[in-house]
Amino acid sequence: MKKLSILALAAVGILFAACSSDKDVADQGSQDPFKGREGGFIKVGINLPVQPQVSTRAWEEADGVEPTLDDGLDTEYAVDNCILLLFEGTTEADATLKQVETVTDFSNFRDTPNQITTSATKTVELLSAPSSNLYAMAVVNGKGVIEQGTDKTKVKYVNALGTLTEASGITLTDLQKGLVHYNTEGQRFIYTKAGDNNKYFFMTNAVLSLEQGGTVKPATGAGKLHTLAPVDATRIYQTKAEADAASALPSCDIYVERGVAKVTIEGETGTDYLSITGLKDGNGTAKTGKATILLWAIDNKNESSYVVRNASPFAGWDLISFGNPQVDGYRFIGANPVDVGQSTKVANTGYRTYWAIDPNYGSDWADGRFITTPIREYSSAVGKTAPQYCYENTFPVEKQQHNQTTRVVFKVKLTPEPAAGEDDDFYTIGVDKMTMFTLDDVKKKFAAALMSNTTFTTWLTTNCTANPITYEHIDLNVTANAYNVLTLTSVTIKESYRKTGSTGVFDDATVISTVSAQVGKVTKYEDGYAFYQLRIKHFGDDLTPWNNGEYTDPAPKESSIDDIYPRTPGRDANYLGRYGMVRNNWYTIRLGAIAKIGSATVPEVNRDKPTTPEPDDPENPEHPDDELEEAYIKARVNILSWAKRVQNWNLK
Repeated sequence: MKKLSILALAAVGILFAACSSDKDVADQGSQDPFKGREGGFIKVGINLPVQPQVSTRAWEEADGVEPTLDDGLDTEYAVDNCILLLFEGTTEADATLKQVETVTDFSNFRDTPNQITTSATKTVELLSAPSSNLYAMAVVNGKGVIEQGTDKTKVKYVNALGTLTEASGITLTDLQKGLVHYNTEGQRFIYTKAGDNNKYFFMTNAVLSLEQGGTVKPATGAGKLHTLAPVDATRIYQTKAEADAASALPSCDIYVERGVAKVTIEGETGTDYLSITGLKDGNGTAKTGKATILLWAIDNKNESSYVVRNASPFAGWDLISFGNPQVDGYRFIGANPVDVGQSTKVANTGYRTYWAIDPNYGSDWADGRFITTPIREYSSAVGKTAPQYCYENTFPVEKQQHNQTTRVVFKVKLTPEPAAGEDDDFYTIGVDKMTMFTLDDVKKKFAAALMSNTTFTTWLTTNCTANPITYEHIDLNVTANAYNVLTLTSVTIKESYRKTGSTGVFDDATVISTVSAQVGKVTKYEDGYAFYQLRIKHFGDDLTPWNNGEYTDPAPKESSIDDIYPRTPGRDANYLGRYGMVRNNWYTIRLGAIAKIGSATVPEVNRDKPTTPEPDDPENPEHPDDELEEAYIKARVNILSWAKRVQNWNLK
C-alpha cells in the first residue's frame, strides 16, 4: 500500500466540487451559450474521491508504523438535507447570491452503513440566464447554520450573534464572516435526530488552491485560492433532458468538508491502559504497574467559528519548514489535484489547502473566546468509536501558547505495585514527580523538619513527658485545599505523653510556615487519580519539527515565545501550524508510557496567574506550547482522514 503523508491524512474528509481560475470562467462565459434564452439547466456534480488523491508525500512515523486512512464511523456520514447556492459575478470575490436550490430526495442513499457516496449529481434549472460567471456552493446538513430562505433567491444564514438572518444578494464573504457560537446543546455544526444514531455534520465547500504545493513551491504566497466552484459556461444545457443524460458532463464539481475537527484517544496498544515507568516509593524502591484511562475531554475549545472555512487572509501558502527543500516542505497546499485522472471533471480543479483563519486568530486570550469543559462532561469511552468534536482553533506563532491552544485532558487511575499503602491515596513532595509517598511518609518528613526547629523542640521539652521525643509521640494535623495541596496546620502531643496542664497543641504559624517551606509542596492524589494534559498538534513534529536545542543558549529560566520559537526571518516557515486544529481533520492521540506523575486536579489553563499553580502549569499565562522540561507522558498525534464511502446515488 502506498504510504501517505500527514497532509494527505489531514483533510480528505467528506469532499464535494472544484474550481477553475476566474480567467477560465470568463473565457467560457464569453461564448454566450444562452443565445437570448431566458434560462437553462446546469448539472452539479457532488463528489468524494474514490481514492486519496490529495496525498502529498510518502512518510513513516518515527517508530516505523505505517499510517492508514480510516473511514471513521458510519454515523458520521449521514445526510439529512442539502442545498445548492448559485452566485453570479465577475470573480468569486464580487459574486452575489442569485439562486438557492433545495435537494429533497435522499431515498437512494439512506441504507446504513453507506450513507454518503463517491459521486452524485443534481440538475438545477436556472431562474434566469446569467449575465456573468456562475459559481456554486453545496451546503450539507445546514440546519440552523445555512438554510433555504422564503423563496429561491434568499438564504437564511447564521450571523455573529448566533441567530439566523434572511438575505438575498449576499457574497461569500458574508458567509465566511458569519460566526457560529456554541449553544446549550453543544456544537452548532452537529445535530442529531430522534429515531437514529447518526450525527449530522454541517459541511460546505473546501478551500482549494490553483497552485501546487507539497514538493513544489507554490507560485505565490497567496496560493490563488477558491472556495466557490465555477460553473463551466460551455456545459449549461438548454433542456433538463440534456442535463440529465448520462453522457452530459457536470457543469461544476463541488468538494465539501465538515465544519468541525475530530479527536479520539487511545492507549499505547489500542487499550485503555498505559504503562508506568521509572516510579519509586518513599524508600526509593522501584514501582511498576499500570494507569487506567478513566475520563477524557477536549478542553480550551474555541467558542466560535467562521461558517465557511476562512483561509484568504493568510498569505504564506509558499512557506517551507527550515528553508530546506525537503519532501513536502510546502505543507500548506497539497501535491495532487483533487480530481486527478478524472477527465469528466471541470478542468483545473485545484489542490487541497491545510490551514485556516479562525475568529480569534492573532487575538489575545479573553473570557468568552475559549470554553472549559467541566469534568461532568468528560467521556469514559476511549478508542475510535468514542470521538469528540470541536471547532477549529488556529493562531500565529506569537500566540502559540498554553492559553490559546486546544488541549486534551484525561484522568487516569495509577495502580502501582507494590501498592502505595492501605488505601489508594498517595502523595508527591516538591517538584519530584517520580516518587509516590504514603501519608505516613509525608508526616515523617514534616516531623523531621520540626525536630530541627529549636522553637518547636523547646516547646516539646516543656509540654511532653517523653525523653527522647520521637515521631511516635506526636500527631500531625494536615488538610488539603481545592488543589489537593496538603498543609500542616498543627501538631498535637499524644495525650498519654502530655505534661499536666498542657493542651499539647502547637500551632505557631511562623514555625509551621517555615517547616512547610523546608519540606516543599505536598500534593495528595486521592484514590490514586491523576490528570494529564496534551496540547493538540496540527502539522506536528513531522512537518514543523522542534527540539530543545533551538532555544537560546543558555536556556532562560522563564521560557518565552521568542526563546522557544526564535524570532528569525523564517519563524513562520518553521513553526506556523505546529499546534492548532483545522476543520475536517481527525486527530488521533495515542498515549504512551507515563514518565511522571501528573496533576492531582484538572490542570488549569493559565488565563491569569494562579495563586497556587501546579508545577507543570507555569505561572506565565503566555507560556509557549513547547516545553523545556521533560514531558510527563509520551504521546503521538496522528492526523487521519475521514475517508470515502463508496456508494453511487443520484439527487432528483
